[in-house]
Amino acid sequence: MNFSSKIILALALIVFVSGAEAAPPSPQAPPLPADSTSAGIDRFSIKSTSTLRFTETYQLGETGLSSAYMGGGGWIYNSNLNISKKKFRGRDMSMIFENFLGAASKNVSGLYTLRLSVEDMYSRQTSLGISQYGKEIIMETKSAGAELEYQKARFGASKTKFFVSGTGSGGQQDFKYNKTFEAETGGYQNYRMGDKIGLSGGFGTSFKREASDVGPIEFNGITSRVDTIRAALEIGGGDTKFLAVKYSKKMGTLRKVDPPLGNSMQILDNPEDAKKEENRLKGELLEVEMEIEPLDYLSVKVEFEHNYSDDKYLVEDRRNKEIETNDLSGSIAYRYCDDGSLAISMTRGESDTEYGPTSVASYRIKDYMLNGSVKHTLHDSLSVSLRGSMTLKQKFFKKKEQNPRDADYLSSSLSGTINAYLFRVIRTSITGLVSRRETINIDATLSGDNRVDSQYKFVPELSITPARWVTLKQAFEIKMDYTEFTFEPDKNYLNRNTVLTTDASFMIARPLLFRFSHMYQMKDTGSYLLREGGTRLYGPTNENFEHKLSMDLRYTPKEDMTFFVETQFKDQVSNSVGFLDGKKVIRSSSPSESGNFRIGAENKTEFTDRGRLDLDIAYVKRYGPFISEDRRQFWEIQANFTLDF
Repeated sequence: MNFSSKIILALALIVFVSGAEAAPPSPQAPPLPADSTSAGIDRFSIKSTSTLRFTETYQLGETGLSSAYMGGGGWIYNSNLNISKKKFRGRDMSMIFENFLGAASKNVSGLYTLRLSVEDMYSRQTSLGISQYGKEIIMETKSAGAELEYQKARFGASKTKFFVSGTGSGGQQDFKYNKTFEAETGGYQNYRMGDKIGLSGGFGTSFKREASDVGPIEFNGITSRVDTIRAALEIGGGDTKFLAVKYSKKMGTLRKVDPPLGNSMQILDNPEDAKKEENRLKGELLEVEMEIEPLDYLSVKVEFEHNYSDDKYLVEDRRNKEIETNDLSGSIAYRYCDDGSLAISMTRGESDTEYGPTSVASYRIKDYMLNGSVKHTLHDSLSVSLRGSMTLKQKFFKKKEQNPRDADYLSSSLSGTINAYLFRVIRTSITGLVSRRETINIDATLSGDNRVDSQYKFVPELSITPARWVTLKQAFEIKMDYTEFTFEPDKNYLNRNTVLTTDASFMIARPLLFRFSHMYQMKDTGSYLLREGGTRLYGPTNENFEHKLSMDLRYTPKEDMTFFVETQFKDQVSNSVGFLDGKKVIRSSSPSESGNFRIGAENKTEFTDRGRLDLDIAYVKRYGPFISEDRRQFWEIQANFTLDF
């Protein structure tokens, strides 16, 4: 469908629906009089948008046209047309997307809402997937649908909603051509018993009939159906409910034509390999939440969740998966004074994952977790917070003989933050973290992989604003990650990372802003090795030093217009380190330099109250290793144009 035919279809939909017999207008939304002087503005509108974008990696062009019309009898008509094309630099790859949507709706407040729609969607893109690399994937769907929603409360309910919908569609879906009809119905009833008790229940059912053509082979009469039920109970008033229970259950069968192992390109060459897959699914979810506040400064919450899902496949039974989880948690929040609070929570969980009788990967998990936190404000300008946690995760494989990977994972962490605000111009914070994670393999044959992972982190930050026109910031971070294997003392790894960041901004004059940023990073990796004399000394194997300098100058002569110059320099040295006669030596070194320069302008222009143009344009020049010629210098352009008729 070309552009002109889609516009004609949108106008035809408006004329067709507006010519239908309309129900009496709702008292809440009376139609505008025929002789209204504002009808041309309030009842009909057209909006056009266009976008053009050039970046380092792609070129993009988009255009859109939308219209809205408020007809008589409460009818509202909308249409949208969107077209976009994206082309990638340096690769023979592009993406095209077209979409047309026409819709009409009529709402009688408190009684019903009727919606009608037609849609045409087309997309074509080059695949990057391994099975289809370099091939074009085409998706095209034409559809029409209707939905009726009934909203008037019935049978003593405080709120009622029932709906029925149907959609017919057809088109190419990659390797197959589909013709589909879908229908869905459902609804819910809400009941209130006074101000404290609420009860609700609902249902839903969906049906789908599909015919698929894969090359010369036809698959007809492919049906799917899924049914759902749900119920809820609430006891309590306000936002805090004393008891809340929610339950939902679904079951059904989904059928569709699938390629073997998901390789659609194999189907294009061998259509006879296409199979009609059947997925039988079941699931249920139960959530129970209880919360009480016996005192103004004390609250207690208990939560339980049961989740079950089962997916079984007729053809690709390797995808079978059954999961059941049960989680129970409790928490206490205690405000011991106006400026301090304490929170403690505990969680106990179990899960069972089953992949089928032939799989050796099925397993069970048990989780135990304890969390605690304290927050205290010592002064208007000083606050402290502490957080701690302990967890135990136990994983048991069901077929231990074939898969003896049972393990326990024990973790603990403690972190704290101090925030201070001094003399109205200095802000500072200090954050510290200590964490430990131990992996314990139960089977003796895997004990060589038992290990302890530790992390230590310390981050002080400082911000100074001595005057309105200047701001200075500095952050210092030290982080160490250490892994030690339990039964192999000489096997360990240490990663150290130190970062110092300095930022400054100066408002030289009201329209002129200068920003400066410098980052220094030092990283090394190594191990503690046993030396002569029985002592263990740290020996790095790799080290990296990096300096990064950024500067940004922005000039704003008037509102919605900015000129800018940005530059960035990066110097990096990576060394491979060894030892000779007890002294550290550099075996090899890889220095590199890179950077970029960017100059441009940003402008926003309004055309009365009908149009707007946002234009950003910049010239970019880059240097450094591993940069292709087409990315060493290029233009970045982004233009967004909007026009209301």
